[in-house]
Amino acid sequence: MSTNPNPPPEKLCDLVMKGGITSGVVYPLAAYELSKAFRFKNIDGTSAGAIAAVATAAAELGGGSVDRGVSAEIEN
Repeated sequence: MSTNPNPPPEKLCDLVMKGGITSGVVYPLAAYELSKAFRFKNIDGTSAGAIAAVATAAAELGGGSVDRGVSAEIEN
């Protein structure tokens, strides 16, 4: 998901995505762009946002092109 697989650990981001088909369409690109600068600490969503949250969490766990550890919640 990210071209920078190891952003500085102090740059953490919580990501919450709401439902709605229009929102669900833009979330993958938004999460991709955010992943270039931040590591996601907490990821949540409702409805279409929950689907995008699952995909983002999977990539954060190393299922995509990043390898950042074994937990979706990153300890400070």
